[in-house]
Amino acid sequence: MAANRTSFDRRQFLAGSAALAAGAPFIAGVAGRRPNVILITADDLGWKELGVMGNPDVKTPNLDRLAGEGALFTHNFVCSASCSPSRASIMTGQTPHSVGVLGLTHRHPQYQMSARVPTLARSLLRRGYATALFGKWHVAPFKPVQAFGYQARIDAAGIKGPEHVNDFIRRHRSQPFFMELNFMQPHRRGDGSFSQNPDFPVDPESIHVPDYWRIPDWPEIRKDVAGYYSQISAMDHIIGRIVERLDAEGLAENTLIAFISDNGAPYPGCKTTCYDPGIGSPLILRWPGGLPAGRRIDDLTSSIDLMPTCLDAAGVASPKTVQGVSLLGLARGESGPVHEEIFSEITYHVIYTPMRSVRTRRYKFIENLTADPTMLDQNTRFDWAQRVAKLPGQTCCAPRPPEELFDIESDPREEKNLAADPAVAELKAGLHDRLHQWRRDTHDPFPDLSGNPLF
Repeated sequence: MAANRTSFDRRQFLAGSAALAAGAPFIAGVAGRRPNVILITADDLGWKELGVMGNPDVKTPNLDRLAGEGALFTHNFVCSASCSPSRASIMTGQTPHSVGVLGLTHRHPQYQMSARVPTLARSLLRRGYATALFGKWHVAPFKPVQAFGYQARIDAAGIKGPEHVNDFIRRHRSQPFFMELNFMQPHRRGDGSFSQNPDFPVDPESIHVPDYWRIPDWPEIRKDVAGYYSQISAMDHIIGRIVERLDAEGLAENTLIAFISDNGAPYPGCKTTCYDPGIGSPLILRWPGGLPAGRRIDDLTSSIDLMPTCLDAAGVASPKTVQGVSLLGLARGESGPVHEEIFSEITYHVIYTPMRSVRTRRYKFIENLTADPTMLDQNTRFDWAQRVAKLPGQTCCAPRPPEELFDIESDPREEKNLAADPAVAELKAGLHDRLHQWRRDTHDPFPDLSGNPLF
């Protein structure tokens, strides 16, 4: 079955390549050509679940190497802690509600993204890049990827190894290419569990549950986390083999690799929330020919910055719809911070739990447009998760207050809600105004807490 699928994908790709060649010739030659661009996304990889981000229990030597050879952004946040909306923001440089992706599109098909929205792949395709999507496609699953600028989709069932990616690299080594590699290894299986990868086993007794997740370090949770870490290491290994192929083909110097996660870890209070464990995401940019090595950047960045960054590297102007900014100047040390604040949202994941947030370096303000709890997502069937939900201070299954305000500097776990504290009323009002201005500027279709439209 796998051989048949591969054969179909290859025929599909060759047909797409021929169509491109007829309408937009590739840029010829290697010297002076535009850089190749490889965008790698990890599904449900937590903000700090890399060795280079300070987690001693998960083994990610290849991603750690990429960070050391490029720029690591330690305060990067996605626009939504839910797969489809987050991926829409990555590929368009716009916030999810601006492009109409308000929930998981396989569960809510009405929120699939329109093919009319400018995308990173289409922008590069029009400038002569070969383009391909590997793995997960979750922005418009009932529409063909070609409508969004990808000539082909390869490894539709998931990226299980480097072979097809490396084959693409070999066949396009003399022309600029764009690949989007969407890994699903850190995502729970359909039954909610994680399996240990036999090549990358993790002993539950050798690890700890990260403190910033705000859940207990129980043995049964460590067992689950061990499977999660095992799959992260398996993904890291495949990425390492792809980087080796770039080196072997002499392409590493002129290839921008961008790595990001679509949302936080799949544990209670993380994914599907606007708390830092939900929206925090590692971001790595590695381009030996265009960026200095060893840069660690603590300034605020957002997933909407990826599209303009990749286009800037390729010498392609961003569409006027893009709301993010290029990070190349920041990565090179040529410019200062690009954002004073970042914004995130949830409308639907599976259920309707609308919330909007603004985060500065020190403070986080959240508006919960309903009181409905975010619930346990795929953790629901586990006894340990049901017991966690009943612990004091756990919020995933509790009604949500209309407003939440946290001083992240003194309360990094976001446990003390200051929204009702008169001592910070002026601060809250300022963050409220900034959040509502952003909602108006980006045409958020949802009303304020009083039910009044914002524009």
